[in-house]
Amino acid sequence: MKRQLIALALGSLFALPAFANAETDYPPQATTTVAAKTVAQVRNELIAAQRAGDIVVNAELGTTAKSTQSAGTKTRAEVLAALVHAKRSGNIVANAETGTKVNQL
Repeated sequence: MKRQLIALALGSLFALPAFANAETDYPPQATTTVAAKTVAQVRNELIAAQRAGDIVVNAELGTTAKSTQSAGTKTRAEVLAALVHAKRSGNIVANAETGTKVNQL
């Protein structure tokens, strides 16, 4: 019996906000209507965006394909040469948590 009363009390507490919203006087919100597009229109827009490079490739950074390509691409040999140079100079991170590099140890 006690459990039923506790469950009833908790249930009614959680249900109160649902009923409270109907009693408040919120101003009416403007509704916007969007014209429906056909599947063909959406496909054409997608193809155009892919060709233009406007597709997001990294959602966390918000970078597009166009911005990553124009950031300066390097060849594999250039990247390996930069890695060898960084190893020789000690300019490689030794501890990722603190950010200290090999030449700082």
